Amino acid sequence: MRIYTTPRSTAAPYDRAPVTKALIGAAGALAPHGAVTRFTYTVPTARKCVIEQLYAFQMRPTAAAPVGIWQISLNYLPSGGGGGAIVLLDNLDNTIGAKQLAVATPAAIAFAGDIISGQDSDASTGGTTEVNYFFKGTEFDA
Repeated sequence: MRIYTTPRSTAAPYDRAPVTKALIGAAGALAPHGAVTRFTYTVPTARKCVIEQLYAFQMRPTAAAPVGIWQISLNYLPSGGGGGAIVLLDNLDNTIGAKQLAVATPAAIAFAGDIISGQDSDASTGGTTEVNYFFKGTEFDA
């Protein structure tokens, strides 16, 4: 009995013109605000991207009067439509120093035309928030 192995027709992703992508959304002493998109990344034509890490942190340094929902969302929108938040922090805590943290390592692959974005908002009528979130991935030839 013979066992055949077929050679790979393409190199491993790390050998196909890799480029690190790191996008950050950060702001401090934010007054209440509607949804703000702080970064957007679209996978270019003929490329793919391994989503390696997502990080989100939010804190309320000063109390709101009254509090409204404050949130961060890291979103994934495939080129074919659909999608939504892949990391979502939302909070109604009005305590000074209230905070949330999320770290995800999805190891998912985004294809050409797929979009990753980061947004934050604060529906309170006073107080401030601080936000910090990022996306890190490696883009390579498809």
